[in-house]
Amino acid sequence: MLKIKPSLYLLASFSIWLSGCASPKIDLEDTVFLTKITNTGLKHFEVGLKRARPEKKALTNKDVRRQRRQESRINPSKITSVLIDAANRHIEQNGYCTTDYWILDTNIYSSNITLRGECNEPASSQDRAQYPDTIKRW
Repeated sequence: MLKIKPSLYLLASFSIWLSGCASPKIDLEDTVFLTKITNTGLKHFEVGLKRARPEKKALTNKDVRRQRRQESRINPSKITSVLIDAANRHIEQNGYCTTDYWILDTNIYSSNITLRGECNEPASSQDRAQYPDTIKRW
C-alpha cells in the first residue's frame, strides 16, 4: 500500500481548487501574513497558504496515477496570482506597506507555498512597535 505525502495532497487539492476558479481568490483565513523588519529598516513580509493536515490513508495505484495527472496540471501563474491577491488584501487590511512593494520570491513547488516581498518604504518607529518579527527564517 502507498501512503500519500501531505505536500502532494496539498498541491493536488490546491490545483483542483484553482481549476474551478475563473478569477482566482482565496479566503484570507486560509493564508498567513508574516512580517520582519530588519536592523536597517527594511520591511519584509511573507504570505503563505496554511498547511492542510490531511488524513493519511492508503492509496491504490489508480489513486496515485490520478494524483500525478492533477499535479501535472498545476498552473504556476494562477497560484502566483492567488498569492499576489492575498498579499494585496492583507496589506490593504493591515497597512503594512504604504507605498507598494517588490516581490522578492515565490515558492509554489513545495508543501510551503509562499510569496515573499519587501515594502518600498523604510520602517518607522511606529512600524517597529506595531509589526513584530513573525518570520522565523528569512
